[in-house]
Amino acid sequence: MFALSTFTRMAAVITILLGSTMASAGTFNFSYLADDGSVTGQMIGTLQPDGNTLIVASVSGVKFKGTDPYTLPFVKSFSDYISATGLPAIVTVDGSFMDFCASTNFDCTGVGIFMVNPSIYYPTPFFTGLENDVETFDPRKWSLTAATGTVPEPANLLLMGTALSALAALARRRG
Repeated sequence: MFALSTFTRMAAVITILLGSTMASAGTFNFSYLADDGSVTGQMIGTLQPDGNTLIVASVSGVKFKGTDPYTLPFVKSFSDYISATGLPAIVTVDGSFMDFCASTNFDCTGVGIFMVNPSIYYPTPFFTGLENDVETFDPRKWSLTAATGTVPEPANLLLMGTALSALAALARRRG
């Protein structure tokens, strides 16, 4: 057996804790209970370390009132649609910030779903569903939950592997 110094043990614990709080990619089920029916589907994205912010990469299986799934291949932030900001599409678990559109067209002008926070363009948050009915966005009608276990980002795995390799090398050198 070998004895690890207090410093080495603390470094290992900190590395493990940091690795567990990094951003993680995954699939998330979403639903919004609009005035004219429910919109449901899945968002694929990266949950940020705050545990609330999801950067959305794509959506799939979008249904409105239980219909066959819509294909909405184009995802972007509404801010980017309005003024070419280059910002990613973002939603939050608690519905406190929404800057998201998914559409059949690359410029978000086709059939789609839009969730937008108040801005200089729109004074109130709004939601537009697949039938283009606009209503004020209500966070109490929004749900976003992990569909499966989140997958660590490759950088997190690299960090964890490097830390474990360093600990193993240190232990081998001392032992």
